[in-house]
Amino acid sequence: MKIIRNIFIFLLIVNASLLIIGYFLPSEYTVSRQVTIQRGSSDIFQYAKLVKNQFNYNVWWRLDTNQVTTYSGDDGTIGFKAAWTSELESVGSGEQEIMGIQENEQLDFRLHFQKPFESNATSSMEFKTIDSLSTQVTWHIDGEMVYPYNALLLFMSMEDVMGSDLQSGLNNLKMILELKP
Repeated sequence: MKIIRNIFIFLLIVNASLLIIGYFLPSEYTVSRQVTIQRGSSDIFQYAKLVKNQFNYNVWWRLDTNQVTTYSGDDGTIGFKAAWTSELESVGSGEQEIMGIQENEQLDFRLHFQKPFESNATSSMEFKTIDSLSTQVTWHIDGEMVYPYNALLLFMSMEDVMGSDLQSGLNNLKMILELKP
C-alpha cells in the first residue's frame, strides 16, 4: 500500500510541476520549409492557390482518402473554405480558409482544427522569383499550443513533428510542377 501511495504522490508532483512549468513556457510555434522549383512563379502560384490541388501534394490532406470534404466559395479566392471530417483520430476535423492573396507572391490561410483537439493556426506560402524559370517556395505554419498543452513543447519539437511533413509537401509540389508540361 505504501508503494502505491508513493507512486501516486510522485505522479501528482510530476503533473503539478508540468502545469507550473507550462504556465511560464511560450505557447507559440513557427515551422518553415522551402524548396526551389524549376518553373516560373506565376505557374506555381496559379496551381498552389487552388486548395483542391493540395490533395495532390499536401501530406496532411492525403492521410485519409476516405475523409469527408466539403467546400464553400470559389476555389482560389479569398474566403474559400475546405472543411474535412475523418474517423481517423490523427486527421480529425477542421477547416482551412484562404485569407489573403498577393498575386504571384503569397497565399495566406487560416486553419481551424476541431478534433482531436481545438486549435487555430495560420499558414502561408511565399513565392520568390529567382529567375524566369526558378522559384523559391517557402511554406510557413504559425500556431499556438494553449496552456497546459504547451508543456508538451518540453518533450517535442514542432519542427520535428511538422517540418518533415511540410518538406514532403513541398517536394511533392516540386515533382508535380516540374513534370507538368
